[in-house]
Amino acid sequence: MDPQNNDENKGGAPLLNGNGAGGAGGGGSAAWVNADGSFVDGWHNQFGEEYAGLGKFKSAADLAKSYRHLESKQPHVPGEGATPEEVARWRGLAGVPENADGYGLKKPDNLPAGVEWNDEQVKVLADVAHQHHVPKAALQAMLDKQVELERVAAEKQVAEQAAEQEKRVNELKGSWGNEFAAKMQSAGQAWSQMAGRLGLDENSDEAMALRNNTAFVKIMHHVAQFMQDDGRKSIGTPGSQGGGAIGKERAMRIITDESDPLHDDYIKGEPGVTALVRAGLVS
Repeated sequence: MDPQNNDENKGGAPLLNGNGAGGAGGGGSAAWVNADGSFVDGWHNQFGEEYAGLGKFKSAADLAKSYRHLESKQPHVPGEGATPEEVARWRGLAGVPENADGYGLKKPDNLPAGVEWNDEQVKVLADVAHQHHVPKAALQAMLDKQVELERVAAEKQVAEQAAEQEKRVNELKGSWGNEFAAKMQSAGQAWSQMAGRLGLDENSDEAMALRNNTAFVKIMHHVAQFMQDDGRKSIGTPGSQGGGAIGKERAMRIITDESDPLHDDYIKGEPGVTALVRAGLVS
């Protein structure tokens, strides 16, 4: 085969020459690697002034060794087999505290309404973050975001509860019309009496669920009517078959206790109840 027609030889002299001189090439540039693998003097000049530091490398082997050494010194996230020194170095570079207490997580002074803070849970969070080398700034940012998300959720819940409460009130107003206020009062009095007799906590979750149930409110209104009727029958009025005798204590309760079944009638001036109270006061 004629070498002159070999495509591999069409570029002129080879980059590497046995005598260390570079071929002219297409642009006449000099070779920068000698036959023995060493760099020619000034080999790095072709890359610009910012690479002047490369002049200390005299061969490709020197350059490769330096790169390998630099690569070994690059920080890496510690794995299972990491030494304490490697872990400490990474934590120092990443801003990870020496221990979980170093995160300094504290309850915000302006904790939004409806957002709860649990010191024990926060401590567990800090422990896990430290085990996984989470930077201090990153954990604080995540905690701040969590507080913000809980604030939004709490506000949404309050708004939904208010809308549901308004819906329940409108339902009762639609059923009772102008008597809504009076019937709500009597239902509330009946509930308070029953809760007191049974020893129930009126503000417990179970009790609140009942108090916010429109059907239960209506039932309490009917219970109030039964209690009032039963009170009249059992106590009686002057001249009635019930006997008409009450003491001063009961008379005062009728006057002052809104939950008493005869209180409303006394306030309204119902003659029989008024006479009953007067008789009790002078007994």
